[in-house]
Parts: sequence; C-alpha cells; structure tokens
Amino acid sequence: MPDLNLKSSEQSHKDFEKAKRGEQVEAYYLNVLEELNDFSEWCISEEGAWGIPIPYFEKIGTGEILSSPEITRHVANVIRQHGGSDCWYNLPVLDLLPTRHKTEAENYQKG
Repeated sequence: MPDLNLKSSEQSHKDFEKAKRGEQVEAYYLNVLEELNDFSEWCISEEGAWGIPIPYFEKIGTGEILSSPEITRHVANVIRQHGGSDCWYNLPVLDLLPTRHKTEAENYQKG
C-alpha cells in the first residue's frame, strides 16, 4: 500500500472550510486516488455517506466494473465544469466517460 500522507480530521475540516470559500482543495484527493491504482483492496459501498467517492460504471448484464484513474480524473473535471457533484446524477453515462470509452457508453450504468 502506498504512503498516502492522509490528512487528520482537523486538516480535512480546514479543507472543507476552504472549499466553502471557493478555494481549490480537490488536488489532494485526486492525488490519493491516483496513488491507489490497486483496486483489489478497495471496498465500494453504497451505504456510506463518507469518504472519497469512487466513480465507477457497471456493465449491464455482466456486472463487470469499469473504473480507472483516467475515469476518476475525467469525472472530477466534469464535476468542476458543472459546479458540483449533482452532474453525476443528472448527466448520462456518455457525458461521464472519457473519450476512449464513449463508444461503449450504452453498455454501462453508473455505479
């Protein structure tokens, strides 16, 4: 497991306050996700309302998971462009996938 230099609760709260003022803080979280390229140790939970969201797509019919640092970066950029995470719920899969995956978008649903 890579050294993530995880932030304390106090540091995370300071980031939250910065975000409320419109300051950029997401670079830290993107760096954490980029360093964690071994998805075998990740637990994807639909129950928790905490942690770092992991954008992933599920292949319709097979349940195969499509997730990568490239997809995470693309979704983060889409969220930035739309001013918040509501776009994850409002946009179609086609708009949330990077260019190289767009031809297969109809085969996936949001995870």
